[in-house]
Amino acid sequence: MTQTPKPEPKEPLRTAALGEQTPEIRDLPPPAGWRFTLSGASGTFELAAARTIIGRDGDVALQHASVSRRHAVIEIFSDEMIEVRDLASTNGTRLKGKLIEAGKLRSGDAIRFGDLEFVFNVEKLAG
Repeated sequence: MTQTPKPEPKEPLRTAALGEQTPEIRDLPPPAGWRFTLSGASGTFELAAARTIIGRDGDVALQHASVSRRHAVIEIFSDEMIEVRDLASTNGTRLKGKLIEAGKLRSGDAIRFGDLEFVFNVEKLAG
């Protein structure tokens, strides 16, 4: 008599905690009705996905020697829950002037990737 293998139990559904990587977030757009941007001397960049890599080879490509290939990631969970994490960059990520590994972003915050400084903005769209 051969035994039929039991099916693997499915993992229960759960919500992502701040800082937790979920494979689905890469493919999601940011929350509807909101616009998320980084503005600085290098230009203004709209964050078009819920998870955006910042770096020389990132979704937001910053071609500067002080910026690592994959410097940091910004994850947007809602208009009020936005996290930035440094990806072990060479020159660090600064939020409001402080060197960080991870932090919560708010509209108007100054954020620096290497030597490039930006202001993060959240804007409610009309309609």
